[in-house]
Amino acid sequence: MRADPKVKYPLCLECARACPPEDCGGIWGYADFVDAIQNPDNERHQELLDWVGGSFDPKEFDPAKRLAHGRALRRI
Repeated sequence: MRADPKVKYPLCLECARACPPEDCGGIWGYADFVDAIQNPDNERHQELLDWVGGSFDPKEFDPAKRLAHGRALRRI
């Protein structure tokens, strides 16, 4: 389904934090994920960093990146 050019869709301009990675386990899994990647002594630290692509900053938010992602989803 294509986006209707006559419709004004929501636009995200700012946010407080990064979006959780897909399949991280919901709210509780995300909390465990963040704890593990920020704690080198956590037994899953390296495994989860590898899984997420090497780095993840839970405080990062890039409105331009989210806008591009939203536009890509509307084309589906």
